[in-house]
Amino acid sequence: MANIRISQLPSPQTALTGTELVPIVQNGQTVQTTLTNVATLLGVSSINFGSTGLTPATPTSGAVTVAGILAVANGGTGQSSYTNGQLLIGNTTGNTLTKTTLTAGSGISITNGAGSITIAIDGSGEVVSFRTTLSGLTPSTATGGAITLAGTLGVASGGTGVTSSSGANSVVLRDASSNITANALDGAYTNTAASGTLITLTVASPRRYTITGSGGQTIKLPDATTLANGTVFQFDNNQSSGAITVNNNSNTLVVSVPSGGFVLVNLLSNAIAAGSWDRHDQAPSNVSWSTNTFDYAGSITSATWNGTTVAYNRGGTGQSSAFVAGGIVYGSTTSALAVTSVGTAGQVLLSNGASAPAWGSVNGGTF
Repeated sequence: MANIRISQLPSPQTALTGTELVPIVQNGQTVQTTLTNVATLLGVSSINFGSTGLTPATPTSGAVTVAGILAVANGGTGQSSYTNGQLLIGNTTGNTLTKTTLTAGSGISITNGAGSITIAIDGSGEVVSFRTTLSGLTPSTATGGAITLAGTLGVASGGTGVTSSSGANSVVLRDASSNITANALDGAYTNTAASGTLITLTVASPRRYTITGSGGQTIKLPDATTLANGTVFQFDNNQSSGAITVNNNSNTLVVSVPSGGFVLVNLLSNAIAAGSWDRHDQAPSNVSWSTNTFDYAGSITSATWNGTTVAYNRGGTGQSSAFVAGGIVYGSTTSALAVTSVGTAGQVLLSNGASAPAWGSVNGGTF
């Protein structure tokens, strides 16, 4: 018998006809022949296509057609037909591809790659289970129709992890009026010694400053357009001497805080970088007051007294009306100084002892 082997089969087709050329090796020579003559040349009753799933429909001479389904292991799908909307899903068991239609009632279980969310649908199209391992939520019902969830959304899934806000480490929640209640809301605070270096603030800077040491300190406020209207900065001058010079973003003076002073600066308008700022001074440490008293050890400058009459035992006169031109002020038994009437030219003021003095004339006598 001649030494004959098939060198390479043609590419699989739906049906291989007898005119397809097949390269074979016969007696060491490669020759071309057709499938019609393959069986006769080989002298066999069948042609083996390996483990592809394909077999010749006619293993003898004549036209050779291929039957079977090309397997997944050989680049095929293992499937011979499909319907609209079907998907091929891989299965490591047996290295196969199975057909699946993702429609209601198919009984499909959909699971994400991490296994954190699973939705199972039974044969009637109803949801029979819902599981999510990240959020902490579970379905309140396992039947069909709209699914409502129960449980508390976890922090890892963008939730709060709580249903109410109370006690330490609780989540801050606003009430129905958008208000927040807390024991303390502490903002950032800076305590620094005065220096010749300008301190330039930004939108990210703390809002409270204490300057210590001496010599003065200049501070430049942030670009007002980066702030919200109503933003407040606090400046406490705790230097032994020297002022805190607070300028706007255009280096124009807003307030000079003297040693011992305490000032709040409030942004009224952020329309431009310089902003419109309002300053409010707080009482320094050497001032104290109560309902009926005010104590201040310093001096009052550039002020006009518009209060009640100052009694003479407080350094005042006790008088609430203007003095008479030419009248003489004298002491009295009341809480106020008294004023004489106006005398005439040539008169002298005569004492009446404990009584009010009076104007009179003196004729003769020694002066």
